[in-house]
Amino acid sequence: MPLADPSAAPFVESCTLASAGPDGLRVRKPQRGGERPACVTAAAGEAGLAALLEQAQQLLANGRGDAARLVIAQAQARLGNHPPPSAEPTAAPVRVTLLGGLQLRLQGRVLADRDWHGSRGQLLLKALVVLGGQQISTQRLCDLLWPDADGARAQQNLRVALWRLRRTGATAGSRPPPWLTLQQGQVSLSTTLCEIDALDFAKTPPEADSARLDQALALYRGPFLAGDDSAPWIIDHRRRLARHYVRLVQARAELALARQGTALARCAALPQHLERALEVDALDPHTLSLLMQWQLRCGQPVPALRAFAQFERGVRQQLGVAPGEALLRLAATARARCGGLDLAADQSDASTA
Repeated sequence: MPLADPSAAPFVESCTLASAGPDGLRVRKPQRGGERPACVTAAAGEAGLAALLEQAQQLLANGRGDAARLVIAQAQARLGNHPPPSAEPTAAPVRVTLLGGLQLRLQGRVLADRDWHGSRGQLLLKALVVLGGQQISTQRLCDLLWPDADGARAQQNLRVALWRLRRTGATAGSRPPPWLTLQQGQVSLSTTLCEIDALDFAKTPPEADSARLDQALALYRGPFLAGDDSAPWIIDHRRRLARHYVRLVQARAELALARQGTALARCAALPQHLERALEVDALDPHTLSLLMQWQLRCGQPVPALRAFAQFERGVRQQLGVAPGEALLRLAATARARCGGLDLAADQSDASTA
């Protein structure tokens, strides 16, 4: 399987974990031609090491070489070959944040509004991310950004925007990193020089493992370009990513609830994610069911009843229906665990009074 981040391959190859030793590890050296990095299988007691190397392989396959380096360093530390990493992985030269709002960090410096030299560069960057960031035809960009302009005028606008975006943040005499390319009429954002939260988030499938889901959910600091309603395609993409967020939250909750013991304690952020998912779609019964199951598992029947009461009011008022049987059973369980408390009735009485 080819590496999405070939620049990390030399680092992986230089990590001599062990060919054989007292830890019972066997290493298959990576072969030529850009195949996957060294695959480590662990003897009894070292299953965690194998998991770390598998995680590194996944990060490399997704083009996240810096994060893979940190994981591999942790694996080396377990073997005693190297000290544990003492710092965060080296950041990409260009980091673009769009979840929650727009921020461009260029070589460690956050750009101010005055560094953009007008709005065309910003608009182009937003469009590139919405369209996937890779191999986007100039014609498609022109149609999206300047639909009412004639062909020659739109192409000129695009040339100006490309120039400005390439030079954004560059000081006099400096050469900006080549993070934006134009080849054969197609524009791309460099996957090796850029970290873009919205793209990393969007490419995480609900079928991913818990570690990758946690990483994706941590990226979702807020809606895509929150507060920016300047173009319909921005609003549409915001809605798409919000729905994707709900699916990822549901998938992560399902994995957590399927486990027993201390697994819930390792998912401290999940209740907040479930509540935020209900803010995206307050009438989603599956999200509510997962939240109530979580709260009941954690011994919190009163918050579970409150969430159910709010949901019940919403579906009755907006849809004219009652909650489903599964939710009614969860509400009955919660009510029984807190002495028959009926928050729905209490709130109804309070509103009447």
